[in-house]
Amino acid sequence: MAYIKTLDLLAALKTAITAIKSPLDASKPLFASVAFYDSNELGKALSELVIATQSACIILPRGDTYLNKMEGRSTLSERTSEVELILVDRSYGKGSDEAKFGGEKNVGVVTMKELVLEAIAGNSTLGLSYVALRPT
Repeated sequence: MAYIKTLDLLAALKTAITAIKSPLDASKPLFASVAFYDSNELGKALSELVIATQSACIILPRGDTYLNKMEGRSTLSERTSEVELILVDRSYGKGSDEAKFGGEKNVGVVTMKELVLEAIAGNSTLGLSYVALRPT
């Protein structure tokens, strides 16, 4: 029976996101920090990562659901693990939309989202057997 531990899945997702390069400087990662937190620690995550870094991706595990099917004398279970990503890009300009849409010194969260989706679409198994990522 194949079973992927939640922490292994989260670690593989973190590795994939950490590997994405910045379109502003390909020698640097897209995110200065990538970390996973419990949803009860969102305030802590924001204060630790957002204040300290230019850009961050916070991975929040949201829970699992299971679909069980009987095939003869065997039970097959499919687990769906829901994960939310919070993408942060700071802009220091007053009234600036660069953190959202990008600019000279900012990638912008809209572009960050597209780069993350592109990376996931290109590696939807994260190198793990029996894993298939599906953005929703």
